[in-house]
Amino acid sequence: MTTRLILHVGSHKTGTTAIQQALFQHRDAFAAKGILYDTGHRFFRGPKTAQHGVAHALARNGPADRALLQKYRAALIDHARDAELIVISAEPFFRHFDAKSTAPDRVGKRAAYLTRVADYFADFDVEVSIYLRRPDTFAVSHYKENLVRTRTALSFADYIAERADEFCYAARLAPFERCFTKVTVRSYEDTVRRGLVRGFFEDHRLPLSADFTEQRTRGGISAVAALWLAAVKSGGDISPGDLKQRWDFLLSNEARQLMADPPGTDLWRDADQRRVFIDAALAGFDRADFWHLPTEAVRQPDWNDADQAAAERVYRQWLQRNMARLRSRQVLGAAPYRADSTLPPLRFWLMQRYFELRGLILRR
Repeated sequence: MTTRLILHVGSHKTGTTAIQQALFQHRDAFAAKGILYDTGHRFFRGPKTAQHGVAHALARNGPADRALLQKYRAALIDHARDAELIVISAEPFFRHFDAKSTAPDRVGKRAAYLTRVADYFADFDVEVSIYLRRPDTFAVSHYKENLVRTRTALSFADYIAERADEFCYAARLAPFERCFTKVTVRSYEDTVRRGLVRGFFEDHRLPLSADFTEQRTRGGISAVAALWLAAVKSGGDISPGDLKQRWDFLLSNEARQLMADPPGTDLWRDADQRRVFIDAALAGFDRADFWHLPTEAVRQPDWNDADQAAAERVYRQWLQRNMARLRSRQVLGAAPYRADSTLPPLRFWLMQRYFELRGLILRR
């Protein structure tokens, strides 16, 4: 009998990090019940908690990648003799494409990549598992994430226009449905109502430990914060280090108070713009009953040059007060969304004292 394999591919901004951390925490309990969650970290770079390295290697497909992929697949096949279920989770499967493909467009290159993924897991009974957010909230979250992580400096309106194909759900699902026999699509919002991790485990009939506590997923930035950061980036290229510091600032309590969104505001210009976007995103998508679509009015926050300058002054003052802390986090490789409390306490404290003393010496 062919071993079942769940290929959880996201999509993005659907709590995949929290789900993957929970899957990783349960890996020993899973093994005792014939469920394998092997992230392949001994073979691939990337997070220990998920199979991002596998997804990336299948996209690059170079000689070294193919050698490591062969070893990982051999390990999966070996474990499959005792496992009833294998779980693979990595959202890059949802976005990757084959850059070397001769296909004329990105749709064809996506299909080429997913064909390779399907061939790679052909020894298993694969079910692709996809979670989708309501299109308008997904677009806003997607924009904010790219704003803090990448060099993009586009306004929200320009961003969703330039990347419209990424938000067309029917087109995004089509290559999966062509390349895999079983594709299950679920509502992210429905899962969150049941508890993100609990709902995911229920959906896939995975055993959840009785003492498991749902952790808060990492927070995003406000619409006002997005307007501030987009304006900063549009004024000139900023370094990756500066971008990380600004992201760290935007997650601070000080910035949250300064840049809280006024009631009824979002990045949508108005309800008409949002409605047109949702209609386009759901064209040809036969699961629109996943969501109660929004009807409330919405407008962008007021944000002018004076507000921009005031926020920049607050940021500069915060940066001066937090420089030793930020330098320490940089040395430890901590992402901006990772809380100080999760860092090695003694090492973090010693580094802060070092950078504080160094700063005092340099100022003399």
